[in-house]
Amino acid sequence: MTTPQPSGINQIWADLLVEELVRAGVGLFCIASGSRSAPLALAVAAHPRAEYVMHYDERGTAFCALGYGRATRRPAAWITTSGTAVANGMPAVVEASMDAVPMLLVTADRPPELRAAGANQTIDQVKIFGNYARWQFDLPAPDPAIDPAVVLTTADQAVYRAMRMPAGPVHLNAMYREPLVSSPDKSRYADYLDGLQAWRDSEAPYTRYGSATNIAKTPISAHESAADISKTPISGYGSTNNISEVLITYSVDAPRFESLMDDLSRAKRGLVVAGRLHARSQADAVRLLANELGWPLLPDVCSQLRFSGKFSVDRSTDKITEGGVMASRYDLALASEAFRASHPPDAVLYFGGAAVSKRLNAWLAEVRPALFAVVRESPDRMDPGHCVTEYVETGIAPFCRSVIHRLETKRGEGKVLGNKDWTASWAAASDAVARAMDEHTPDDLSEPAAARLLSRHTPDEATLMLASSMPIRDMDMFGDAAGRAPFVAANRGASGIDGAVATAVGLAYGRRAPVTLLVGDLGLLHDLNSLALTASAPAPVVIVAINNHGGGIFSFLPVAGCGEAFEPMFGTPHPYRFEQAARMFGLGYDHVQDMDTLSEAYASALSSGESRIIEITTDRAENLHLHRRLEALICERLADAVPVFTNNPDP
Repeated sequence: MTTPQPSGINQIWADLLVEELVRAGVGLFCIASGSRSAPLALAVAAHPRAEYVMHYDERGTAFCALGYGRATRRPAAWITTSGTAVANGMPAVVEASMDAVPMLLVTADRPPELRAAGANQTIDQVKIFGNYARWQFDLPAPDPAIDPAVVLTTADQAVYRAMRMPAGPVHLNAMYREPLVSSPDKSRYADYLDGLQAWRDSEAPYTRYGSATNIAKTPISAHESAADISKTPISGYGSTNNISEVLITYSVDAPRFESLMDDLSRAKRGLVVAGRLHARSQADAVRLLANELGWPLLPDVCSQLRFSGKFSVDRSTDKITEGGVMASRYDLALASEAFRASHPPDAVLYFGGAAVSKRLNAWLAEVRPALFAVVRESPDRMDPGHCVTEYVETGIAPFCRSVIHRLETKRGEGKVLGNKDWTASWAAASDAVARAMDEHTPDDLSEPAAARLLSRHTPDEATLMLASSMPIRDMDMFGDAAGRAPFVAANRGASGIDGAVATAVGLAYGRRAPVTLLVGDLGLLHDLNSLALTASAPAPVVIVAINNHGGGIFSFLPVAGCGEAFEPMFGTPHPYRFEQAARMFGLGYDHVQDMDTLSEAYASALSSGESRIIEITTDRAENLHLHRRLEALICERLADAVPVFTNNPDP
């Protein structure tokens, strides 16, 4: 037997929680229906400023919340009922945690007396997300004996912890006793809520959070204090979406900073690597620093720099404008053994998350530069090759500004930075790769050609969402760096193929702009339920599905040589097409046969303002052969067009 709750107290607490989440900055509620979570769902439905998405699949709503957080750097709240519904959020929670995406998980639960007692739809939800949650709290069952301010301060702490660097998922497990739903008698609870009168009369959060570094520490540069750099509030009114202004969690002491500056100044074969970056403001700061150093900049496809054509080398003259160069085609350049052998760096500045390029990561681990500095807003080690010599946990843009200021001082003292021959050799290699792709990519419809077309025609204001496996790799290798400059997103924290469609819908909610999703057939099959979400999206989601009837990436891996077991175990062949799925979910559909019809279908989809699926059928064996042939041709072009760098230490 359970003790029934006083009538209406569940709704009182749920209303307080939702109101405070809205005040603290939660911009979207992603809800899967359920009984135990009914007070929360009703609170959201009744709130005039709470935007919400309803969907029957908990995994889909969780990834939708992830996409919104990825787009806005503010958390969406995922609301779900008790039991296995909670477990369905794990894949999105893992991705949010590993890629520092803010996310709030509000899960309804049974009260203590029903736990571990054989009650229906009851599992152990306490700390179910383990170390992947930045913070977690088991909110007690609503009770008039508990100060209602507990609900508000808990909500404020949850939002703060979700957005505090490193951002990530936060779990509030909310218990409710029956009767779950009953309209509260407001006069009955007037005295209970009296202590919140000042809060009720305002629109501000109950507790406002702000952060600053320890001002006793030495700031990283003389012209800008750590307190100045980190003065931006983190949650509540006045919060910012500009991640370039986030706090510096730890300042670099003056001697260490000067030592790092000396190493940077001495380097003659330096590289700046822009890994996965969350905002254009970060990307701009990294680009300016590379220019000041005079080093080649290697931009990952998710760096927000790859498709900024105005910063690339002039193809007709190979002229290097400003001080550095955007070596956007570095991945295929590194396919050349001769180029790799003749271009070992002596210093690397690596910003943000891990790059997609397996070649780049393996090469850097092999050459082990004397200085390998990683700069990012997380304390978590990012060093699979175990060759990082300096790790700086800090805001990327403030760090870049401080280094630029110090480099300007050194330049004023007559110090010459960089090595023009080194930079020119990377420019020549990147340009040679671009020319080879232009000349040798077939006019026929293919997976590399589809990636190039999307990179050239996805609008600047749109979002380009790249699913894991081959889609993101093809865009990384074959996307045209001189093309358009959309915001690029991908779930590369854990690099799973799940949730791609739902994440794209979340990005549409967050950016209020069209989304193009490039996805493989297995990825689309894996998230087929989420096609229902596209109907409610505030902007069109165009899904370009590469259907090679199986797992194309496995053809590129050593397991492809395992014999007869390869096709059924790894090729995972299937006979499906997506026309009927599009019809079932009310989406437009095109099945394209050549590049002209792909171009026409994509242009039509963009102009229509409606979500649709564009399906491209390819052959896995032919795709493997095309990739291998293009790599061989590029290596030949590099051998002819790029002189071997002599590692001359003189600039």
